[in-house]
Amino acid sequence: MASGATHRAPGRTAVVTLRLSPEDRALLNQMASDRGLSMQSYLESVAFNREVPPRRPSGPVRRSQDEELPMTG
Repeated sequence: MASGATHRAPGRTAVVTLRLSPEDRALLNQMASDRGLSMQSYLESVAFNREVPPRRPSGPVRRSQDEELPMTG
């Protein structure tokens, strides 16, 4: 049986292993996090010169004060 990741990303079946020092891994994680990306997405953007979509704000979507909320109950 194939993994769930294989079904979600057809054509993306190659696995690449990378060895880093704990300090370099932390730095890589921080660089990706600063850009709102996973380490994988960050590495792909750098290695393949891919454009990165604009960073999305984290947290819940804020509603406009003018927007009506649904009634419950």
